[in-house]
Amino acid sequence: MKKIILILLVIYAGCTTQTQQQEPAITDLADEYLERTISRFPEDRYFLDLPIEDHSLFSSNHLEDLAKWEEFEDSLYTKIIKIDKSKFSSQADQITYWLLMEELESSIGMRACKRELWNVNHQWNFSRLWLSIIDFQPVGNDTLREQALRRWKKFPKYVETEIENLKVGIEKGYSMPKEIVELVIPQIE
Repeated sequence: MKKIILILLVIYAGCTTQTQQQEPAITDLADEYLERTISRFPEDRYFLDLPIEDHSLFSSNHLEDLAKWEEFEDSLYTKIIKIDKSKFSSQADQITYWLLMEELESSIGMRACKRELWNVNHQWNFSRLWLSIIDFQPVGNDTLREQALRRWKKFPKYVETEIENLKVGIEKGYSMPKEIVELVIPQIE
């Protein structure tokens, strides 16, 4: 769902014009969200069909980085709820507003689940994310091959961090049901 919202934000933000009636403009906030999202989750550029200069980047799964991301979402949400929607001059501004609000409220609301502490899911997990990148990772020249090697050298640390996050989850009482974990093990193997 996040990818769909991001794509729609890109489309609608590009179709709107900034008015002088309101600061900050909803398009500025949508642009900021998109920019920070693809900075925080660089692999999303593949799924959004955005140009990529450095194919060695990958998002962090460190809990500290997640906390920084959540602070950004909170600050953006605070800005958005202060916007006077009655001053929107176009339908595109209204749509951009509601798409961004939906994305932020959904993300903020899902925090209660602490998914980062029990991220063992047979439908989508860290191994499936990394494997999906294989389809996109270009290796057609020396520079691209070097970038691919730099990215994949990060994989062991990413897995170690994922394991540490799961240990924190277990300590705090979060875990995936055994039946789901049993589905994930052969996927990872």
